[in-house]
Amino acid sequence: MSTSARPLPCLLLLAALLPPPAGAASTPFGAGERLTYQIRWLGIHVLTTRLEVEGPVEWEGARVFRYRLRLNSAGLLHRLYPVRDSAVSLADAETLASRRADIRQREGFRYRSHKWLVFGDGHVLYGREDREPVRHEAPAGVLDALTALYKIRAEALRPGVETEIAVFDRRRTRRVRVRVAQAERLDSLWGPIQTLRIEPEFIQDDSLNRKGRAWIWVTADEARIPLRIESKTFVGSLVAHLVETGGLRGGPLASPPARELSAWRPATRIVRENEDDITEKLEQLLNKKTKSN
Repeated sequence: MSTSARPLPCLLLLAALLPPPAGAASTPFGAGERLTYQIRWLGIHVLTTRLEVEGPVEWEGARVFRYRLRLNSAGLLHRLYPVRDSAVSLADAETLASRRADIRQREGFRYRSHKWLVFGDGHVLYGREDREPVRHEAPAGVLDALTALYKIRAEALRPGVETEIAVFDRRRTRRVRVRVAQAERLDSLWGPIQTLRIEPEFIQDDSLNRKGRAWIWVTADEARIPLRIESKTFVGSLVAHLVETGGLRGGPLASPPARELSAWRPATRIVRENEDDITEKLEQLLNKKTKSN
């Protein structure tokens, strides 16, 4: 269950947002913004994640935004494999470039880990407890996964628009294409909400795209709040639903939900498998039959 072993699209489930290059006043979020998501697997609530924004605050002579993520197991998963993960990312308040990221994992009954990233000029220092930090070459403006989500949110999003970002993930830089696929009305605890569907995709790395894909629905307004995140992984589809908000500047999501969570039955899956997915599964099935013969 270690998040370090998950491809980047899965990390999109453990977080979800971003600001634009211009300073605090022009970002689509503000200090005190809190978003809570319920993550379901096969329709079962297995994880809860919470995202918070602080700042700008002072850090080593610079002004930065501080993003916090907390991920906790729930229900049966918590009894079988408790998860208590957290991440803190610092991003420059003007450029929104990553400055530092700390990731702490408490998973199962024994696994404990603390990893950190420091972003410099053309490089990233990767460190973990009891080990010397390792320097990795990286392009200017490379982002950690949590900050990348906020960066996406800060873009001028509209259907058909594509942008590229560089993300440092699992000790290497990966180029990600972010495409706004379409506008659609999405059901939520607050009722029907107009959204934009965003599709991140690894560039020149089809193996990772096959292992995990993600789709993010953000509100089609200036706030661009992630309302739903769907991820296809090797263990099946994971879906994160927004269930609670706080500190929003306005809009329909600033009010309490119109429905009771206990009575709401969200769709477990919206994005259908495409033809390539079906072909791949058919090939796997045929290969198994051939080997058995």
